[in-house]
Amino acid sequence: MIADPEKRLFEAFRLKRAATGALFSAKTVFRGGTAMAKGHGLGAPRGDVRQLPGVFIIGTDGRILFSHHASGPDDHPRPETLLTALGADAVA
Repeated sequence: MIADPEKRLFEAFRLKRAATGALFSAKTVFRGGTAMAKGHGLGAPRGDVRQLPGVFIIGTDGRILFSHHASGPDDHPRPETLLTALGADAVA
């Protein structure tokens, strides 16, 4: 995990920003409500709340082995997908 407050990697990996409406879509609101019902607080927004996440697995040789550009604030790859991308040797 990398913190990128200057958004250098955000720009280099061409990640996107959500449309304002996407932050309040039925799916996003439902998932947020479900998380809160389970005791996961959201806290006060900080930084660019429209900045969409991305997940990248980079090999030791610098090659990108896996990339996922989120299409919305609640779009994250499943853990199984990431483990598969890492390969069987990384899981064992």
